[in-house]
Amino acid sequence: MSQPHLVRHRITVRAAAVLCFDLMADLDHWPQHFGPGLHAEVLEADDGEGDLIRRWALTGGTEVHTWDARRRLDRDGLRIVLDQVDPQAPLTSMRAVWSFEPDGEGAATVDVTHEFTVDDDPEAVRRTTDDVNARTPGQLDSLRDLAERWEEVEPLVISFEDPLFIGGRLEDVYEFLYAADKWPERVPHVEKLEMTEDTPNIQFFDMHTHTPDGRDHTTRSVRVCLPGNKIVYKQISLPALLDGHTGHWVFTETPRVSSRTPGTPRRSNRPRCRCWGGHHGRRCQEVPAPRAEHQQPADPALRPAVRRGARPCRSRLTCRPAGPCRPAARRPAGLFRPWRSTSRGCRRCRSTACCGGLPRRHPTGSPCARPRGRRRTRNWTAWPTPVPGP
Repeated sequence: MSQPHLVRHRITVRAAAVLCFDLMADLDHWPQHFGPGLHAEVLEADDGEGDLIRRWALTGGTEVHTWDARRRLDRDGLRIVLDQVDPQAPLTSMRAVWSFEPDGEGAATVDVTHEFTVDDDPEAVRRTTDDVNARTPGQLDSLRDLAERWEEVEPLVISFEDPLFIGGRLEDVYEFLYAADKWPERVPHVEKLEMTEDTPNIQFFDMHTHTPDGRDHTTRSVRVCLPGNKIVYKQISLPALLDGHTGHWVFTETPRVSSRTPGTPRRSNRPRCRCWGGHHGRRCQEVPAPRAEHQQPADPALRPAVRRGARPCRSRLTCRPAGPCRPAARRPAGLFRPWRSTSRGCRRCRSTACCGGLPRRHPTGSPCARPRGRRRTRNWTAWPTPVPGP
């Protein structure tokens, strides 16, 4: 019978012990703030023996390792116990115990103990010990950096979700997002993409994109594809805008697909990230919608508002035509003569040469007259609609 082997690591953190415990216990923090972490989810909730969780982690920069474990959380005792389920040979068992002990005011000692057994093979013991010694110090360093800077980092983490309803088959939408190597032909802002998939449903790719502000970005990402359910991604080579970027697409039979994108931008770029990230995710979502629905795509200028179910703005100060003034049909014969402006001109460009002196229209589309005098009323039109010239 093989003997258990112990490997222990310890570190001191200038942060509260309970904060360190909470950061390690929250699976959402793991892929976002710990370099090798890709994805983690709870397969079975606590049934008396702990949660059954599954983790995916990057190893060596080119491979993804996954394992299941029973996790027991003891917040009162500040202790986390992880027991691997069906460990891969030569391991016969593997247990990791994380202990968090207060060490004076505002400090804590984090102790990690790995206990494992292997087949009676000294070489396997050496390889496993080397592997634990290679991974654990990096995890502890990441935890220390995150906990000591948590008050600074927490406000910088942005997480948002963009839902999209599609009247089509779930399989078609999943296939579109899964086949990332075809995105240069399908997604307008993707100029080039090189993808490898040596392991089924594990994808690495380098993507060259053109952002709405005219900049070019090259990023390297790894994706975990869970057929018919979810596609998880993490950028492992980041643009200058971000310090971290993870996200996933979730598919349900309602039908609904949503893109969730948590990221950690640099402080000076935080105001731009929500707009840029949401725009990027929606563009990837909206392209497959016409394919899945088997219909012609809507006007690209109107599609985002239509897909997201946005309501029209009712403010005269913010409502403006989406593009330049467009010609409209002439006033039908027999209707009242609309008020004509000869001085104020176009309400968008203030030019009398554009559409000045032309009929105004009510937001409903009916021509309307402006009341006499300079005072505006609530029922007056929101913007001018030009009439084509001869």
